[in-house]
Amino acid sequence: MGIAESRRIARELALFTVYCTRIKEKLNLEDCEKEVLTLVDEEDLEIPRVDEEALSFFKRELEAYRMHKDKADEFINQHLERWEVERMNSLDLAILELSVCELLAMEDVGFKVTISEAVNLAKKYSSNRAPLLVNAVMDSICRTLGLRK
Repeated sequence: MGIAESRRIARELALFTVYCTRIKEKLNLEDCEKEVLTLVDEEDLEIPRVDEEALSFFKRELEAYRMHKDKADEFINQHLERWEVERMNSLDLAILELSVCELLAMEDVGFKVTISEAVNLAKKYSSNRAPLLVNAVMDSICRTLGLRK
């Protein structure tokens, strides 16, 4: 398995973990991380084998989320047009939060890759309109961060 595939799997696992914290309010990020990894081990999730690269990147994604979630929410709120974070569905918000945290914390990942992966997660797991929203918000945030000219 290549690095791109391993990182795609890691992003999915990170998304499942963050989403778990939203739908299971009594569980914190660490509890949800354990639950998601247990589901992978028991093959309850339709995810190919998780290799060392995927596991390492998954841990980096969650650490970025822990460190930058509040800042990510600020950026998302600033860049939502005629919408508020509180009104977003939990899945789309989790995709955006993880992606913004990746932008803020992972200099070794290009912003175009981050946007593309966020849009792909939205295509795979959310509504038909979600990819457009994710792309627009991420593009706007990248402009604010000076990543897009």
